[in-house]
Amino acid sequence: MAAYAPYKYNPAEMPPEDMEATFVGRHHLLNRLLAAVKEQTETDSVQHYILLGPRGIGKTTLLLMLARKIKTTPELADRWFPVRYREEEFYVYTFRDLLALALENLAAEEGVAEAAVILTAAEAEPDDDRSLATILDGLKTISDTHGKRILLLIDNFDRVFPKRPANKTDQHAFRKLLSTASYLMVIGTSVRLFEDIAAYDEAFFNFFSPMPVQNLADDEIQDLLQARARQDDNTDFLQNYDRHRDKIRAITYLTGGNPRLVMMLYEILSRKRLLHVVQALRETIDNLTPLLKDVLEDLPRQQSKILDALMRLGGIAAPSQLATQTRLPLNAVTTQTGRLKQTRLIDIEGEGRGKPARCRVRDQMFKTWYQMRYLRPARRRIEMLVAFLQAWFSVEERISELRKLHQEFQATGPSGLKRQARDTVVSMEYFAASLEDPQARMSQIERAADAYAEIGDFREAALSLAELTAPGVRSETRFETAGYTALGIRMMEKGDLPGALRIFTEALEKDPHNLEARMELGLCFGRSGDHANAIDEFTTLVETEGISVRLLSHALNNRGYRKGELGDTQGAIADYTAVIELDDASTEQIARALNNRGYRKGELGDTQGA
Repeated sequence: MAAYAPYKYNPAEMPPEDMEATFVGRHHLLNRLLAAVKEQTETDSVQHYILLGPRGIGKTTLLLMLARKIKTTPELADRWFPVRYREEEFYVYTFRDLLALALENLAAEEGVAEAAVILTAAEAEPDDDRSLATILDGLKTISDTHGKRILLLIDNFDRVFPKRPANKTDQHAFRKLLSTASYLMVIGTSVRLFEDIAAYDEAFFNFFSPMPVQNLADDEIQDLLQARARQDDNTDFLQNYDRHRDKIRAITYLTGGNPRLVMMLYEILSRKRLLHVVQALRETIDNLTPLLKDVLEDLPRQQSKILDALMRLGGIAAPSQLATQTRLPLNAVTTQTGRLKQTRLIDIEGEGRGKPARCRVRDQMFKTWYQMRYLRPARRRIEMLVAFLQAWFSVEERISELRKLHQEFQATGPSGLKRQARDTVVSMEYFAASLEDPQARMSQIERAADAYAEIGDFREAALSLAELTAPGVRSETRFETAGYTALGIRMMEKGDLPGALRIFTEALEKDPHNLEARMELGLCFGRSGDHANAIDEFTTLVETEGISVRLLSHALNNRGYRKGELGDTQGAIADYTAVIELDDASTEQIARALNNRGYRKGELGDTQGA
C-alpha cells in the first residue's frame, strides 16, 4: 500500500493521475462547466459562474480538473488561457492586484512573454488607477494577439470580494469589466451564499450563475473509497470492502458527504492510525476560524444562541428541546430555526410529513469546528472520529486493535521515534474513547494517559485524565488542573514521587487556588520524607478561608502526622484535637484523629489519655 500522502486532503498538490482516478460524483458539474466555456468561445457577452459549497466539498478539485481538461482538449486549449489562482491569495488587496496575478500566471504557466513585460510596466506605475489601466489594456492585447480568451479560476471568491468591501470603486471596476469584456470569463468558488456576498450590489450578482456543489451520496462515497484504494494499491481494504459495504451510511452521516472528511476516514480504515488525520483536520479547522467566526458574528443574538444550544445537544434536536435549552419561547425558536435554515447552517427534517421536526447542523465541517473551538470535551478530541470508530468497528475489533497498539507501544515506547510513538498513543486514546462500556473506557484511557506520560507529553496525559475526572467542568483552567492533579496521583501511586511533585507543582502554577492539587502536593512531600514542605502546604490549606470541612479535616490530620514525625508532639495533638472538635467532620477523619492523638499521648507518657 502507498505511504500516507498529505495531498489526499490538498487537491492542488495531487498528481494529475491521482486526481483523475479519484474524481467522483462531480463529472456532471465538470461537463456543465466545460460546455459553458465552449459555448462562450465566440459570444459577445459572457456568463460567469460561482461554485457554492462548504470547505472540503470539492470546489477546488473542480477548478483544477476544469483547468486540466481545458489544457488537454485541443478545441479549448486553442481558444482559452485558464488562469488558476491559489486557494488563499494573500497578495490580493485590490482589483488591480487580482489582475496583476493573472499576468504573472500567464507569464509563468502559459509562457506568454509579453505578460511579464506588461506586468513590469504596471508595477512601475505608482498610480493604482493607471497601473490597473495598463493591466487591462495588456490583458486585452494578449487575448487579441493569441486569439484566446482568458478564464479566471478564483478560489474563495467571497474572501476576495467580501460582503462589506473596503473599496467599492474596485467592485464597480470589476463589474464594468464583467459587463463589457467579452475576452474574459470568471469561474469562482465560495463557501457562502453569493447573494449574501453581493448583497450590496445586485447588478454585480446578476453576472454570476450560482452552481451548488452538493454532498456526495452513499453510492458516490463507495465509488470514491474504492477509487482511492485502487490508486493506493490497498488490496486489504478492497478485499474487505464488501464486508463493510452496509456501513457506508455511517460515513455519509458523520461526514455529511464531504469528500475531504471521507478521505480522512479512509486513512483511518486503511492504517488504523489517527495522528496524521487529527493533525490534518485540526489544520483545516484552524484555517476555517476567521471565516466561520465572521459568519457567527453576523448572526442575530437569538439565532447564535439557538445554534449554540443545538451544538450542545449534539448537533441534532427537536425545537422543543432547543426551547428548553435556550429558555426561549417555542414560537421564537421555530421562527429563528427557519431563518437559520435559510442561511444553510441547519436543516429541518420531518417538516410537514406527520413526524416531529428535528433541527440538524448541515455542514459537518462547521459542526466539528464549533465543537473543537467552543465545547468540551470535544474541544480537545474530535468526537466525529470517535463516533466513526464506534460505527465502523465492532467492540471486539476495537479491543483487539487496542491490544495491538499497546503491544506496539511496549515494543518501541519512548525509546523509539517520537512521532511514531505519539501516533500509537493518539490512536490508543481514540480507540479507548470509542468503547461504550464505562469501566473499559476508563481503564483504556488511563493506559493511554500513562503512555503519554512515558513519552514526556504530560499535558496530553493530563487532559486525557481530565475527561474522566472532570467531564462537567467548563473552566479551561480548572479542567486542565484537574487533569494534572489526576496525573500526579497516578504517578504517586506508581512510586514516581519526583515526577508527581513536578506535576502537582505545575498544576498549582496553572491554578494556585486549586485546593485538591495543594492537598496532593502536601501528601507527595510527606511520602518523599520532606515533612517541612508538607507542613507548609497543609498549613496553607488550614488557613484558607472558606475551605470545606472535608479538606480542612484532611489537612489537619496530615499536618498533625507530619508534625509528630518531626518531634512536635504537642503540635500534632493540637491538630488532631482540632479535627475532633470540627462540626460535620466525617466519622473516618474523626476516628483517624482519635487514633493518632492516642498514639501521640502515649508517646508523652499519658497512658490514661491515650
